[in-house]
Amino acid sequence: MFEKMINKKRQLIKKKIIKKLSKFIKKGDVINCEFDLAKFNSILNISKNKSHFINFFIEVFLDLIGPKGTLIVPTFTYSWGKDKEKKLFDIKNSIPKVGILPSHLISLPSVSRTLDPMFSFAIMGNNKKYFTNISNNSFGKKSVYEKILLQKGKLISFGLNKFDPTFVHFVEQYFDENYSKLKYRFLKKFSGILINKKKKKQKKSFYCFVRKSKSNIVFNEKNIQINLNKNKKLNKIKILKNNIYVVNSVDFYKEGLIGLKKNKNFFCKKKGKND
Repeated sequence: MFEKMINKKRQLIKKKIIKKLSKFIKKGDVINCEFDLAKFNSILNISKNKSHFINFFIEVFLDLIGPKGTLIVPTFTYSWGKDKEKKLFDIKNSIPKVGILPSHLISLPSVSRTLDPMFSFAIMGNNKKYFTNISNNSFGKKSVYEKILLQKGKLISFGLNKFDPTFVHFVEQYFDENYSKLKYRFLKKFSGILINKKKKKQKKSFYCFVRKSKSNIVFNEKNIQINLNKNKKLNKIKILKNNIYVVNSVDFYKEGLIGLKKNKNFFCKKKGKND
C-alpha cells in the first residue's frame, strides 16, 4: 500500500514536470542537458534509492523527446589534464566529474559514449552513431557541439546555479578561428592513451580550446542572457523552486557571435573574490 502511494506521488510530479517542459522541448528534439540534481531532494525523498532518483529524470527527458529524439549529456572526465599523472581515458570505466546522473548513464547498455578524453558525452536515443562519430577537437569541426548546432539542438541547464552552457566554448573557438583571436583562451594539444569499447588501447592526441592558466578571466553569463532575453530566445522555467533554462543552440550561437564581434570579452569578466 505504502509503495503504491509513493509511486503515485512520483508519477504525479513527473507529469507536472513534463507538462511544464513540453512547451519548450518537443518530440524528436536533440537536447544537450547539463544537470545538477543536488537541489531536487524532494524527489529523492520519495524514491527508493539513488538509482530510482536518477532514472526519474532520464525518463522525464526521454518521454519529452520520444523515440526519434536524442538526449546528450556531458560525461566530462578531464582525463588528460595537467593534474593527471596517468593520461588515460577508458570509454567504459573513466568516471565523469560532472555529477551522479552522468556516472549512472555510462553504465546503461542503451547509451553510447564519445571517445573524448576531456569532454566526452553520453548519447541516448536516436542518431547515436552520428553523434559519436567525432573528430579529435572537443569544440571544433566535427565535434559533438558542432553536430548539436547543425541539428538545431537545444541547450538545457537543469538545476545549475547559473545559465552556463559549455556550448559557449564552441562559439568562442569558432570566433577565434574565423574572426579574431581571443586573448583569454587558446587551442591546446593533449596526448595520452584511449581505451575504446573493445578494450583496445591507442596513443592519441586531442585538441581543446582552454582558458590560459595565468588568465584572471572567468565566464560571465550576464551579456548573453540579456541579449537572448531581449529577443525572447531564452526560456526560464521554475521546477520545484529551481531554475531550468532552455535555449536553441542556433540562437545561442548567433547571439554569441554578434556579442563577440562587438566585444571580445562578451562571455567573460575579471575574476572577483567570489569566483
